[in-house]
Amino acid sequence: MNVNNLSEHLQNLISSDSELGSRLLSLLLVSSSNAEELISMINNGQDVSQFKKQREPRRGKPVATAAVVAKERREAAPLGTSNELDKMKQERRRKNTEASQRFRVRKKQKNFENLNKLQNLNLQINKLRDRIEQLNKENEFWKAKLNDINEIKSLQLLNDIKRRNMGK
Repeated sequence: MNVNNLSEHLQNLISSDSELGSRLLSLLLVSSSNAEELISMINNGQDVSQFKKQREPRRGKPVATAAVVAKERREAAPLGTSNELDKMKQERRRKNTEASQRFRVRKKQKNFENLNKLQNLNLQINKLRDRIEQLNKENEFWKAKLNDINEIKSLQLLNDIKRRNMGK
């Protein structure tokens, strides 16, 4: 397929308002800094294959997005039947449903991850509580041991003092 046939095919896809045409147009607009000229060429039915960058992008003017282009195309071409409106509504509904499904999946995944984090944190808390209990028991043991030693030393000191006093 040569460039002219490709250009014609692209124009046909865009003018037939197909999803593929919209995506290709979006890609073309993203890669092109002269989006306004490209849109006007498409709306006027000019050959897009002859499109070349004639000057640097204008500063201060926003580049048109796919949504803006689609809106301009809808405004430029009058809608013929309610069937076209129904198709647009169905497409919008379908995209919204897909987005909702993706959101629900992400939400479930996040909830699952949070639940796993909660379980891990609870395990860690329980381990730390066990360690605290173990250290408290050890602390009590050493306190009792110290008290025993102090008592023995106190009794020895008291006995030494008594012996000294008796010996005088």
